[in-house]
Amino acid sequence: MAHVPEVVHWVAAAAVDGTRSHLRSLPYKGIAGMFIHFLHDQTIRLYQIRQRIRSRNEFVALMREAVRMAAYISPDPLFVPTSDIVQSPIVSLLIDDLALLADQDILYFVGSTVDIEELRVSKIAHFVDTSLYAEWRSRLGINRLRSLQFAMNSRDTNTTADVKSRWTRDIVSMGDERATSPRFPILQFRNAYYTLPQQPSPAAYERGLERIPARLEAHAFLWNVVEDLRLLDFETSPEARRRMELALAWNWAMSHVTEYHTQMPGRIRRAGNVDCGLRHTHPHLLVDLVAYSQAFRTLGLANAFAALSLAQITELREDPLTALFRDTFLRQLHDSYSSFVQSDRPTLGPLLHICDMVREAALAAHTPQAALIAAASRAAGLAWDSEQPDIYTPSTYRSNRRSTRTRQAAGSASGRHTSDDKAEAVPKVLATFALVEELEIALDGLQSALGAAPVVNTDPTTGRLSYSLMWHTIHGQPLRLTFVLVGRGEERAAAVTGAVVNGLHPQIVASLGIAGALSDNIELGDVLVADQIVSYFANAKASSNQESGFHLDLAGDAMRSDEYLVHRAVQLPMIARDPLAAVQARLRRHVTSEVAARIGQPRFAIVSGPLASGTVVGASRAFATWLRSYKRDYLAIDMESSGAAVAAATAQMIDNVRFIAMRGISDRADEDKSVLERSTRGGVRRLAVLSSLEFFLVLLASLPPETFT
Repeated sequence: MAHVPEVVHWVAAAAVDGTRSHLRSLPYKGIAGMFIHFLHDQTIRLYQIRQRIRSRNEFVALMREAVRMAAYISPDPLFVPTSDIVQSPIVSLLIDDLALLADQDILYFVGSTVDIEELRVSKIAHFVDTSLYAEWRSRLGINRLRSLQFAMNSRDTNTTADVKSRWTRDIVSMGDERATSPRFPILQFRNAYYTLPQQPSPAAYERGLERIPARLEAHAFLWNVVEDLRLLDFETSPEARRRMELALAWNWAMSHVTEYHTQMPGRIRRAGNVDCGLRHTHPHLLVDLVAYSQAFRTLGLANAFAALSLAQITELREDPLTALFRDTFLRQLHDSYSSFVQSDRPTLGPLLHICDMVREAALAAHTPQAALIAAASRAAGLAWDSEQPDIYTPSTYRSNRRSTRTRQAAGSASGRHTSDDKAEAVPKVLATFALVEELEIALDGLQSALGAAPVVNTDPTTGRLSYSLMWHTIHGQPLRLTFVLVGRGEERAAAVTGAVVNGLHPQIVASLGIAGALSDNIELGDVLVADQIVSYFANAKASSNQESGFHLDLAGDAMRSDEYLVHRAVQLPMIARDPLAAVQARLRRHVTSEVAARIGQPRFAIVSGPLASGTVVGASRAFATWLRSYKRDYLAIDMESSGAAVAAATAQMIDNVRFIAMRGISDRADEDKSVLERSTRGGVRRLAVLSSLEFFLVLLASLPPETFT
């Protein structure tokens, strides 16, 4: 891939002739409003909102609730893409609400032109042979456009030209390994490449991506159009398509929020995250509608707000006390609850006594509108304690808001966060390995799995090495993956894992690597998801024996992996079928002729059950039989997982740490172990390490973002 220095693109690059623009003279230009993207057909499709909310009535109700909430909390206008009037599957059912907001100058539709006939003709020509052709041929859609034409405005920036410019530049920059902080779309392109069922050459991959904007010419391109027109000449997968669509969504959203200096909703009740990737790059531009819902519940206002008509909400926007209440106290509660506020987060504690008094005032009101007004009046009238600096007072609100916007603008202009604390908020995952060989294979495998090489870190106090990289899952969740060598044996694994966990504070700890099979129910190359990790020598008793003087009675100390992670892992064949199939196909390409001749083609299956862990290397059928006489359902044996499990369990008393052991099966824990290693030149062991690593990555990618909060 080409090595061209990356250019961070913040300000929109392409603008059309000023004679086409109807926005320059409008008073809202340059004011912080809100970009409403969640009605867009591609947003609904990208985040599978209809699959999550199957009832059409409930779907409509939740989208209406989100529009109402946005109208209340945004002090400035809302912006909706003009194309949504025709293409959105939900707009026809919300048309009265949108028309009311537009009539009050609270909402504007923005697009390439205000000439409906010009727009219709260009869209019909553009969407021939695609699923959107019928939408633009429909008289109903065009009639909706005409009814809302008074609120239509032309963008200063040509959406398609802007997104096309960004997309093309990112393809050129994709192969630049020198870039320390690649743009979000570049990361998605790279990760998509490594999730293709059969990877084309890098040059062919770039040519395929370049063909997309070139073919779609001067019109905004949508991913279902890409699929309808079959613009890619290589086979994709659901995960790869999602990543490429997410790259497109990020560019599309950024094009709007940069021109209008807006924020946009990043999370909606029941629909989840709809942030188009901005929470990984510009979280300060996101508003959490779920957090606002929680704030209303805290104040006892949830039912009152739900009962308000949209006309009443527009009236409340004009009330000065309501505006102050919304922009100070309510915003404070939002920041306390929001999943996007990563630094300077206010604590809820100092606000609780104010919440109680506001709630009392709201409950004493006789109508929903009166409840909102009473709450605003009580909040404004409170003599807030000056010793609580987290709480805005009316006198300091304006200067604080102004300085906040200045900081945000400075961060936005550079395309980087303004606070070093943001990096600390990225969830961390720790993977431990016992052997140097295992760690070396895993670090090697990350390049083909994620397309990224880990960075070597040295602990300044202990000199201990670790290897880390940033990775975005299929949900767009950023994770810092850290890989550490803990050494052989339970005690060493426990000590090293405990020390690393204490310094890193990860959300998930995994024991990866190899294990020997103890049961015929698990095969070489399979991955054991250990629901129990049993330190089999723990609490053993030496009993008298007339023949040999004594014998050992095993008791064992069993620890459980995190039940949620095990529950997700065993169902990966159902919930992550395509990513799992892609991993299995990639692993089969690592099966050498020596491995195939010795063990055949591994099935690379997921098997769940107990793992025996102790200080003995399993290389004897008699020893395996003895172990299973104490616990007949042991599936495999290793030497370190119990130590890592103890360290994670100890950390869990303070931090919220999830632990899982996922071990690739490299041998039968019998006398044939060494022969197998020599005859396959370590091939089976390599497959076992790679399978444990890759299956763990599939598990991480399948986890919803809420897992890490």
